[in-house]
Amino acid sequence: MKDRTYVLLSHKSKSKVSEEGIKLDLSLQLDVDEDPTEARFTPAKLKELESAVADTLKKDIEGQIKKLQILKVDPAGFGEKYRVARGGELQADEWLDDLFPAMPVQVTIKIRIEKTGMLS
Repeated sequence: MKDRTYVLLSHKSKSKVSEEGIKLDLSLQLDVDEDPTEARFTPAKLKELESAVADTLKKDIEGQIKKLQILKVDPAGFGEKYRVARGGELQADEWLDDLFPAMPVQVTIKIRIEKTGMLS
């Protein structure tokens, strides 16, 4: 994926944490700056770019969560969501040492490029 400048126009996110794992759903609307020496974005090229951006972000987010699991830290608050979903008590040691590091992570990202601007 070529280096481009992206501007986040809007976003929506949902997360669910249960015994089955961590599930994150992100929906992003972006503006992308286009190099004037390149051909204009066709609808097919735009879809390809949206897919490439989604794949890259998915890998990055999954990688970051994996690092948190290895380090046994939870700054995102997944443990609190898990405790609330279970409706009970959850000891921090149990979450950080046993449950969180072993949880599978599923990330779904939907990208929609709204605008394509020109860089001069």
